[in-house]
Amino acid sequence: MASGLTIKIKGVESIQKHFAKVASSTKVREAVVNSTAMVLSTAKHYVPVGREGGGGLRNSIHMKVEQSEGSAVGKVFAGGGHAMYVEFGTGVVGEASGYPRAAQLGLKYAHYSWTYTPDGGEHFYTTKGYRARPFMYPALSQNKARIKKLIANAIAEGNKR
Repeated sequence: MASGLTIKIKGVESIQKHFAKVASSTKVREAVVNSTAMVLSTAKHYVPVGREGGGGLRNSIHMKVEQSEGSAVGKVFAGGGHAMYVEFGTGVVGEASGYPRAAQLGLKYAHYSWTYTPDGGEHFYTTKGYRARPFMYPALSQNKARIKKLIANAIAEGNKR
């Protein structure tokens, strides 16, 4: 004979509504905006600037905060077409850089050399890749504890109501 246990929890919907209200609160949105701005600022600090000093990659780093009912999401992104190559590196040289969490991200590196010309064919160079020079991952990692604290404080503030 089968025996079973049934547990009924009352009030789950009201708890979910409360958390959605807290997550949508102005305090939480401010915390997400401030957290995202911290990561943006740190990423711009860490991003390498080429010898010509143009700062194109740095200037392409932006942030966006999206809010819907029950959530607020901050995003920091680099619009420069070469941002991922700088962050992760390329080829066997990039793979040997030891990018944090490369395996979890499923990064695949080319295991061959290639030739390129940066000046329309006047000079040709062969390379095995470019070392990773992370700026996004360190920006998030460095601010992680502060972000958690900002969000936790905003949620606690929202729960006081």
